[in-house]
This record gives sequence, C-alpha cells and structure tokens, in this order.
Amino acid sequence: MPPPQARPSAGARPALATRIEGILLMAFCIFLGFVLPLLLRSRFDGVWFRTAGDQDAPVEMQLIAHHGKFSVIIPNNCFNHHESVTLIADGRAHTWSEPASNCHFAFEPGINTYSAELTNSSFKVTKNTDSDTFTESWNITGSGRMVISLHGHTATYRRASWLRSLFTEEP
Repeated sequence: MPPPQARPSAGARPALATRIEGILLMAFCIFLGFVLPLLLRSRFDGVWFRTAGDQDAPVEMQLIAHHGKFSVIIPNNCFNHHESVTLIADGRAHTWSEPASNCHFAFEPGINTYSAELTNSSFKVTKNTDSDTFTESWNITGSGRMVISLHGHTATYRRASWLRSLFTEEP
C-alpha cells in the first residue's frame, strides 16, 4: 500500500506567495528609508567640499534647507566640535544669535540682525552690524556645483556623492 500524502491545510498559503509578499515588503521599506528621503531633499541638502576659490572658506560643510530654514554645519577641529547655525529664510529681519561654542570659527562676530531668502537654487542672506551691512550669496550653478560669494571672495563647492551624504555623521 502506498504511503499517505500530506495535503496542505485549507488556510495555508503557497510558499511562492509568501516569498513575493516578503520581497515587496522589503522593497517598500528600502524605498521609505533610502529613496524617499533622496527625492524629498532640496538641491542644497548634503555634504559639500570646496574645489576652488577662497582658501579661507571651509573645506567641508553640510547643508540642510527645508521649510524656509537654512542650516549650515561645519566641522572645525576645535575640540572635535561642529559649528552650526540655522537661519530663517522668510525675507524678514531676525535677531542674530551666535552659535553656542567656544571656538567661533565659522561665523563673523558683531552681527546684530539678518534677513534671508531661499529659492530652489539660491540662498541670500544680508547681515547687519552696528556700522555695516553685507550680503552673502549661495548659488547652485549646475549639477552638484555651488558658488558662495562673501566679502568679495568666492568659493566653489561640489556636492559629495549621494551615498557619502547618506552616511555622514550629524552632530
């Protein structure tokens, strides 16, 4: 007599359908975790490296521009610290406050107020001191290329690869 054959129970799902469901779930998680953030970022977002221009300009910086705010994070090798500032870019005057740091490497002292405007490819900030007013401009000029002009000096930056930007330490 032949041995009895096992039959799947009525509620069991075929193995192929379970595998396909698992693969789709994993693809959805990858999309949410890695692809969607890349699609939602601004043209400024990411890590930038100086390639030419003013040698006093920071060699590396990280930028984040969202919802009318522009953040700059600059490593400065001062007690393993990052200098950072976030500016409100709505075109109105705002009180300037110095970043909380002992180093004050990246930003000019003596600023009282500022006003800033952010577009898809440019950021302009006007800083006011007691005796002077000066304008700083950040312009995306091509694919992964940015030019910063400040005090008559210009520096050109290139964006790090998207993979490098994903795995950058944030302070």
